[in-house]
Amino acid sequence: MLEGKVGTAVVLFIKGRHTQTLHYHLRSNTKHTIHEAELVGLLLGLYMLTTRNRRKMAAMIGVDNQAAIKALTLDLRSPGHHLAQEALQLASNINKAKVKNKSNKVSLIICWTAAHERLKGNELVDREAKEVAIGCTSNTKQIPCYLKKPIPTNPSAVKKVHNKELKNEWKEVWRSTKRGKVVARINKSTPSSKFLKLISNPKLSRTSASKITQLRLLHFPLNTYLQRICKVDSARCPACRENKESIMHFLLKCPGYAHERWTLTELARKKQKALTTQLILGDPQFILPLVAYIHAKGRFTQPGEYDTTQNGNTMQ
Repeated sequence: MLEGKVGTAVVLFIKGRHTQTLHYHLRSNTKHTIHEAELVGLLLGLYMLTTRNRRKMAAMIGVDNQAAIKALTLDLRSPGHHLAQEALQLASNINKAKVKNKSNKVSLIICWTAAHERLKGNELVDREAKEVAIGCTSNTKQIPCYLKKPIPTNPSAVKKVHNKELKNEWKEVWRSTKRGKVVARINKSTPSSKFLKLISNPKLSRTSASKITQLRLLHFPLNTYLQRICKVDSARCPACRENKESIMHFLLKCPGYAHERWTLTELARKKQKALTTQLILGDPQFILPLVAYIHAKGRFTQPGEYDTTQNGNTMQ
């Protein structure tokens, strides 16, 4: 797959000498997948062998895609498996020729080769495949009848493109919201899988991961938020009586947490950075110190529950 297009190339070596090359362009990646390209390559390779003198033939087809090989043993009902069915038919024809004429010594092996390592012709076929992806196709007289007309559009490719468009549209909508803009100041790539990696620390309990997520999404149970959802009467900070107990106040300013904040301040000093909400909530090195800070006074721990950040377990 290259520049949004899909293609495949097959090279034939006989006794170490490059003998033949076939190309096939599958059109756009919005209609076809790499898996299909691998199956087309397998089909072209088998077709090459059917056009050769099979009286004495020992051949090996190297494929770097395990799914394409496994498709030959499945029920052939998934998208793209019509190509596997054609490949099996060609392999069957080669086998029938062997049975019909006992003098034929035909040996055919289809094997997986990891990235075509130690396989002669690897660099050549790689170059050819890149040219084919752009749009080069062999003369129709040289390819099997099944490939002489465009192969059907793969529903999996269409679905993948559709889902990608939906995801991009959702990201734009999310980033335009109030919370999206706030979270973007912490990490510009949000929403992305980077945050999931951030809270996937094995020493982090589920409770702690939840608290960090709440902080980043402005849903943390501080009094400003609790007043907004009518859970408390006042937005004052219970530790210092500040009028509004915001996330910034809780993390950076509240004198009632000055002692607990010392670890965060020292870590920021070692990194030669100013202590900000963006640094605390966005830097992976602050995750465990932040958890310790949140649970330092037990304010955000439910009755009968305690958080152990050393081994990552939550007990109730």
